[in-house]
Amino acid sequence: MTRTSPRSSGHELPQMPAALESYQQERPLGPGMSKILAQQRLSAVDYDGEEMKRRTRIAYMVLGAVLLCIYFILLKKHVFPMFMRRHHEDPAVSMEGDIRGGSLRVDDRDDIVVTSSPGFLQPFTGEQDCNDGFYSERTLQRSYELSFAALFKDTKGQKKYEASDVILVDGYAYAVCDNSWAISAFVDDLRPFSPENKQIGDPNRETEDSGYEALFHDNGTFYVLRESVFHVEKGDFHAIIEELTLGKDDYEIQAACRSEFVFEGTSKGFEGVLPIRDISNELVVLALCEGNHCSESKKFDRGHGILVAMKKTVAEDGVTCRWDTIRQVNIPSSANFKDYSAITMDEAGRVAISSQEDSAIWVGTLLGKDERTGLWDLDTLHFDQEGGTVYSFPKNDNCETIYCNIEGIHWINPEMIIAVSDKMKSRGGQDFRCFDKDQSVHVFVLP
Repeated sequence: MTRTSPRSSGHELPQMPAALESYQQERPLGPGMSKILAQQRLSAVDYDGEEMKRRTRIAYMVLGAVLLCIYFILLKKHVFPMFMRRHHEDPAVSMEGDIRGGSLRVDDRDDIVVTSSPGFLQPFTGEQDCNDGFYSERTLQRSYELSFAALFKDTKGQKKYEASDVILVDGYAYAVCDNSWAISAFVDDLRPFSPENKQIGDPNRETEDSGYEALFHDNGTFYVLRESVFHVEKGDFHAIIEELTLGKDDYEIQAACRSEFVFEGTSKGFEGVLPIRDISNELVVLALCEGNHCSESKKFDRGHGILVAMKKTVAEDGVTCRWDTIRQVNIPSSANFKDYSAITMDEAGRVAISSQEDSAIWVGTLLGKDERTGLWDLDTLHFDQEGGTVYSFPKNDNCETIYCNIEGIHWINPEMIIAVSDKMKSRGGQDFRCFDKDQSVHVFVLP
């Protein structure tokens, strides 16, 4: 009877008979038998070596398959959608792109985000994955914030602050609300109930809401823009720009002039204004349209933002005035927003545009300024089409939007912006998560 030793492979190898092994110890075997026994031992060693090699090859094959699966998952999640999304939606749209330190050139109407982070490219659609590893690179960081209700000791009876724009002038922030005729003035460090924080003007100056959607300052005069007002005599909708001289507790209206530009209705007019000076050193305003195409009917056709350049003219009577349209300026399609809620620009021409619907801002550059004089050539005025970055406002722990109603922004410095939020839409108009941040002033830091 022989002894066998099982192997993991399921095979049994021949072993030396026990009696023969004992006999060999007592009496030496002949040369022939010794040779046979040596060959059996060598065969067992060779088998172990080959088995180890076979198992190693299998392990490497499994590891390679796993790595290949991970590669294709990442490719499908981050790269394929960028190239296929627009072609699936519109086969006529073509795209050309190359990574150069994070920039991407695209044909008109495409929705590729251009970022400053090399290799980080993705379409902007208003949705994002907070766990994809790029959240901190594309998201604004909240610095500090305060509700409007905590700013003023004397609220002048106001209980709602449907904030729509904010600017900084000489260390103070000034904000307007589209439900109030008052101008909010407060220190920009947002001290609660500071005696320096005041409501200038009568919030109930007229029985209807103000419709104030934009605020800007030029040469000591404050200008407020009413979004889109119905003119009975003409039967159409125009914006109105009021010129104000602010006092300590009230203001005086110096002029109120309508825009030549006509809107389709009351809900999608101008939402923000940039004041510039042309080569004749005359005031020109660049008014931001809320809807895409500056249209009510095509307002949600992403990536078609427009600025309308206007200059004030006064009739011979010295009283009648109008803001005449000079030209339109297309916002780059990398600002692929569903709407446009505010705009701000610093001295270097660095522009930020916010979107309420997408809870994000686009940062790019406006070109056409003479650096020697600081004046703008309206004929060559345009955005840098190859630059631009989209930053989202912070999300909650479930990657859900909480800054739902940003309607005003202004540069504090190259790395920080101040923003204001409108009131949350009631009766199911918005998710309950929007409530905590509404009717407030916020300060954010760029990544």
